[in-house]
Amino acid sequence: MTSPQPVPAGMHTVTAHLVCDNAAAAIDFYVRAFGATELMRLPGSEGRILHAQVRIGDSVVMIVDAHPEWFMRDPNSYGGTPVVLHLQVPDVDGLFAQAVAAGATAQMAPEDMF
Repeated sequence: MTSPQPVPAGMHTVTAHLVCDNAAAAIDFYVRAFGATELMRLPGSEGRILHAQVRIGDSVVMIVDAHPEWFMRDPNSYGGTPVVLHLQVPDVDGLFAQAVAAGATAQMAPEDMF
């Protein structure tokens, strides 16, 4: 059976879903660092976030707290992550400075390259 709307309004074909050690802190950081808008938050009974969504630019990012009992582990449990997300923005220098001011750790300053 075909769904009448396979991609929900406001979403894209592929959507990042981030598993975090502290999803509430991640959401707060994304708001400060990238101007994200929190769209929704579903808290669980034990204080962890079961599902949340933020919009950064024209993209929705889903966020959840780690739930090892559901095989959802955050990058810290693996010693890092193999995933890199790219933000396409009109003012990379301004957004970079905003993210650092919000608490991001600069690993490499933006520069023109490939």
